[in-house]
Amino acid sequence: MRVAVITILMAFLVSNVRAQADCDIATTGVAIVSTVPPNDPVSTICVGQHAYFKFSIANLGTSTGCAIPAGSVTAVFSLPISAGTPPYSYVGVITPATPYFNWVYNSMANVLIGTNTLPIPHGMGDANILVEVVGNVPGTASSGLNLTQNGVTSDNTANNTGSAQLIVAAIPVVSDQPNQSLCGTSTFTMTQSAPSPGSGLWTLTSGSATITTPTSPTTTITGVAPGASATVRWTVTNASCSAYDEVTVTNVTPPDLFADVTSPLSTTFTPSQAKDGYVTITNSASAGATTGQIVFWISKPSNFTMQLLSSTINVFPEEDNPNPVAVNNTQFTVTDMGIFYEVKSNIGVVINPGTFKRIGFKLTAINFPNFSGITTVTIINNTGGSVASCGDSNSSNNQSIILFSINP
Repeated sequence: MRVAVITILMAFLVSNVRAQADCDIATTGVAIVSTVPPNDPVSTICVGQHAYFKFSIANLGTSTGCAIPAGSVTAVFSLPISAGTPPYSYVGVITPATPYFNWVYNSMANVLIGTNTLPIPHGMGDANILVEVVGNVPGTASSGLNLTQNGVTSDNTANNTGSAQLIVAAIPVVSDQPNQSLCGTSTFTMTQSAPSPGSGLWTLTSGSATITTPTSPTTTITGVAPGASATVRWTVTNASCSAYDEVTVTNVTPPDLFADVTSPLSTTFTPSQAKDGYVTITNSASAGATTGQIVFWISKPSNFTMQLLSSTINVFPEEDNPNPVAVNNTQFTVTDMGIFYEVKSNIGVVINPGTFKRIGFKLTAINFPNFSGITTVTIINNTGGSVASCGDSNSSNNQSIILFSINP
């Protein structure tokens, strides 16, 4: 009886060993894919980007009746270990909805360990296990999967391992360059820094212009029409990583201001008589808008030896006022400079093409009869503000002179 029992037990054990020997735990290999559907294959990510290591584990044994017992398979997925910061690090694992394996991450060894918690029937297993990683620093490293069954490698050892190499590339750095506006200029010089790492390229994203040397960070941009703008983009690419900066260049049409001093009703005064007049600063309809402060001088009436009339400068509230009156306005600031008044527009005041601004003044005759003299209005500057050199385009029409006289 004892012999019979032993014989039956040995037969069962042999049968069970053969059944497990016919089982073959295997992986389809390890691949790297994007975390963005449809999860295309990738070989490089940028610092800060994520990727998936993708693999499957299945029972590919020759016996259709083979079932790998629960707890008999150990899967170890190894991540890079570095004395410093590794190129990439573990984030998490994504498994099928009904997994055969339970995974635990060991941060000390930087490995992900899985054990089958269910028997794995023939042809079954976990498909598309995704191990998520994130890029830390530029570099290259590999991660691999190793399967063991009952502590030893299964029958077909060739399909028990797999690995893939991931490159982590540095994100290029580009400087944030300001837009450029130049007055009456169709050529602009870019001021980007040399790409490091990677290579750079200028492209035209809007408008019409010519990029002289597309690969040079300091190329010139030419052919920008008067009054037009163009936008160019500097893109630096390093492996699959890129960064860019856009610059808009504008060829500003300069203004064309001319002065006109309108006399009082009559330029002839009697002693102590006061009269109103005004100065008009007009911008040509075919020119561009002013881009900065408008500055002009109004000289005090004199005959070069004495002052004939005392004067007060005021600013009219309406630029198209047909009947100027001596009132103040916040658009201009007037400063008495001694022999002349300096009139300066406040920041933000614009004279558009075909429009004008008027500044009123009051003249009072001093008791010097039988004298005559002049007052002069001179546009000193239409300063460019943020637009380099964008002043008045025509200085020949910037002055107006009027003669006054005092009769007995």
